[in-house]
Amino acid sequence: MAPHLRDALVDRGPLSRSEILELGVGRSLIEAAPELRVHHGIYCEPDPFPNLVSAARAALASCSGPALVSGLAALRLLEVRIPHSLGHGEWTPDERISLVVHSGRTRVRRPGIECHVTHQPLEPWCVVSGIPLAHPARSWLYMAKAGDVQSLVLLGDALMRRKRMLIEPSELADVLENPGCVPGIKKARRALGLIRPGTETMGETWIRLKIIEAGLPCPDVNVAVRRPDNDSFFLLDQGYLELMIAIEVDGPVHADVDQWKRDVSRENLLKSMGWQVVRTSPDDYRDPADFIAALKQARARAIAAQSAASCF
Repeated sequence: MAPHLRDALVDRGPLSRSEILELGVGRSLIEAAPELRVHHGIYCEPDPFPNLVSAARAALASCSGPALVSGLAALRLLEVRIPHSLGHGEWTPDERISLVVHSGRTRVRRPGIECHVTHQPLEPWCVVSGIPLAHPARSWLYMAKAGDVQSLVLLGDALMRRKRMLIEPSELADVLENPGCVPGIKKARRALGLIRPGTETMGETWIRLKIIEAGLPCPDVNVAVRRPDNDSFFLLDQGYLELMIAIEVDGPVHADVDQWKRDVSRENLLKSMGWQVVRTSPDDYRDPADFIAALKQARARAIAAQSAASCF
């Protein structure tokens, strides 16, 4: 094989067959290098360590016009925590790349690539490693085809973590106003009402969904509690402020000794202020029945106490 073909691919990245021919490389030389074909009609110098970035670049090169990476690939590039039901662990080469193109004329029909057509301007929300990405809200919507309502809520919360809020809830609502032809739109609309910004872990979301599933009101997220000694505030994972019930979701980080001491100190403070504290444990993620029962009892006590107080 002529070395200048490999040189062109190394220098320019993924190239289409027509682009290679324009460089003066003969058809016979292209046909003699099947190992360089990453998609139908798309050629690239083989990567000894394939990764999502190289796969996304190859997918973009397959388009005859502008395109954005979206869906699961875009969310991975943004380092969003993906629910297991939507993405199995780390990226693998057999995972499809989702693209957004401007019209049906530029839709790509090749194995490993799926295309969504939009009539809106193709403006990247951001660029990661040279890859133009669609808006995260749009990527969330495209996941509705593969996920159920719970998965979409988990993913929506992950896009709006308290310490890394990529988007606002209104942006998810906006994308549902003019979704286009997107499979799973009804699931996405149901999920929107259950998504809450400001959570810190997927466990918090999961517990909240189990509380709602049990027929209880949706708890408030990041409940602010004022310390009686210095007027500062601290945040509870979630809870019922009016009933003074704190719901603390204990993940692996709470096994740390220093964190455990802080948890105990805060729980004692809450109880001294008249709060009830209902904690989760790792076992509750497998079977939340005991946790739900404890929460129902706490609510019953709080409601009874408020009712008795109102009689005086």
